[in-house]
Amino acid sequence: MKLLMDQYNKIIISLWEEYRETEPIAPLLYPPLWKNSILFIGLNPSFNETYIRKLTNAENVQEYYAFKNWNTNSDKWVKHEQESKEGNYGYSYFKKFIDIQNHINKILKSSKRWEHIDLFYNRITSQKVLVKKLGLNVGLTEFAEKQLEITDRILNELSPEIIIVANAQAARTFKEHYNPVWVNALGCYQTRLSGTTVQTHLTGMLTGQRALDNESFKSLKWLITRAYAHPVHDIHIRKAK
Repeated sequence: MKLLMDQYNKIIISLWEEYRETEPIAPLLYPPLWKNSILFIGLNPSFNETYIRKLTNAENVQEYYAFKNWNTNSDKWVKHEQESKEGNYGYSYFKKFIDIQNHINKILKSSKRWEHIDLFYNRITSQKVLVKKLGLNVGLTEFAEKQLEITDRILNELSPEIIIVANAQAARTFKEHYNPVWVNALGCYQTRLSGTTVQTHLTGMLTGQRALDNESFKSLKWLITRAYAHPVHDIHIRKAK
């Protein structure tokens, strides 16, 4: 079953309206998202002009994704987000997610789906710029806090079966905000969501220049699959150190 994201997209747009003087580029808007999925979490959607131009055929990418045009372009932005995940335009970011999904389904003889969300919705390619803008290392700005409030609601409604935070900065922010607990018996964290605990893996980028090497990625796939195949229930939740 998919979670329709129209209501959340409206909330995100409303937040951008509040901050539109400092946010000229449109935020991430979501297509419908699979519930009960293998959920990958990133930090923010990058603004890769080369890829966006290829995806949209827009001559002026800045103008195409200008927030002022949300009323006419928002449906297109949502469509492009879905097309990126489907992998028809050479966007490599999601390929390792599919690899992990296929590994789990092959070993466990299951048919689990994967999904992806970001903690924040700013389209900023430079992580250093984003970290400074939102105060991620010194104390979250009000704008960042409001974005995380939206993410909280989305995350709880999605009810993922597995969480994989695939970015070192996102992992630090996730750990500070959600207080997952390390469980030795699983070899990973557990996060409390809507009264249940979800196995959670905090890791680095899976693609790009700073991606995990092939052997580390192989170990990660093994660990995720083993933790899911041998769950530990009713763990007493305490704040992780």
